[in-house]
Amino acid sequence: MEMAVNIITIVDRYNYGNRLQNYALAESLKALGFEHVRTIRVVDSRPRSYLRDMRRAYRGGKQGRGAAQRSFDQFTKAFIPFKKTKGKDLAGIPGLFVIGSDQVWNPSWDIGASLDGAQFALQVPGARKAAYAASFGIELGALPEETRELFREGLLSFDESMLSVREDEGAAIVENLTGWKVPAVVDPTILLDSAAWRARARVPHIDGIKKEPFCVKYFLGDERAQQEVERLSAANGLNVVDILAPNVEIGPLEFVWLIDHASMVFTDSFHAAVFSLLFHTPCRVLERTQKGQCDMASRFRTLAAVAGLDDIGFADCRLLEEYAYRFKWDEIDVRLDEHRRGSLDWLQRTMGFLAGTSARLVQSHPTRREL
Repeated sequence: MEMAVNIITIVDRYNYGNRLQNYALAESLKALGFEHVRTIRVVDSRPRSYLRDMRRAYRGGKQGRGAAQRSFDQFTKAFIPFKKTKGKDLAGIPGLFVIGSDQVWNPSWDIGASLDGAQFALQVPGARKAAYAASFGIELGALPEETRELFREGLLSFDESMLSVREDEGAAIVENLTGWKVPAVVDPTILLDSAAWRARARVPHIDGIKKEPFCVKYFLGDERAQQEVERLSAANGLNVVDILAPNVEIGPLEFVWLIDHASMVFTDSFHAAVFSLLFHTPCRVLERTQKGQCDMASRFRTLAAVAGLDDIGFADCRLLEEYAYRFKWDEIDVRLDEHRRGSLDWLQRTMGFLAGTSARLVQSHPTRREL
């Protein structure tokens, strides 16, 4: 389709999950026939204090430094076209809008803290926008009272059928603020199957990476889990590849390869857990601990439910075989595929409706610039 689609999400240049979910949503939209997909980078729409806090929390104070920057920048340049604009100017951008995924509605971070409604494309008519897998990243009880009216206004600017969220807790927040029952769909990274990700993955330049069994360590919060990683990696005879180690060029596509080929993954990252499930890599999820960090456990609870797991952490295990035994991969694949198909169906219906509505609006206003 000639009609453009604009994605509004958190834009963190050096966060693996953020870049990969952005890419996955864009690829999924292209697969639906939208040829012109770009990501809107909203600038000057939030207080500087929010930017500072978001960067500290989202990158864990480490990510984005050193050799990995080049790979990140190359990935973004190759796969994620950007357009910068101010929040107040969104309505003047032609095309449809998709808000999501990632924690675009987290009231503490980046665009989620916008006071001008940019995280909801507030000034854009409801006939031109939808939200796919948008995440609040918090539970209902943690939603600040001072943001509730802004968020209610933003949500009500959508047509009810055009809203979806990523977590069950997000659906509870929407219902509390609007009375609407909206679906929870899967993160965009799950919309692409393991074969699609393997087709893009790249081998990192790490000596001996293909010769010795290794585990992946990826923590965005405080490294209080270091002893656990050392104990379990030693017990299983695994070298440790620290994704955030300095002077190691691990970009988004190398990140995908490492999780695919690891014997085990230790993480507090939602997207690292997602890729572990996609690639049948046993993962040990530990609670993220960081001063000032919000409780984001709802993401893992929803992910575990989607995969049919009671837990992703499995804290009582010691040997790799014990972890691997807990993951019934055939059953997980069936459940992920079921949720993938349901989420893609929702996205296809929603975008088809928006495209048809916007096309009719253009035809009824022939002097307007085509959306």
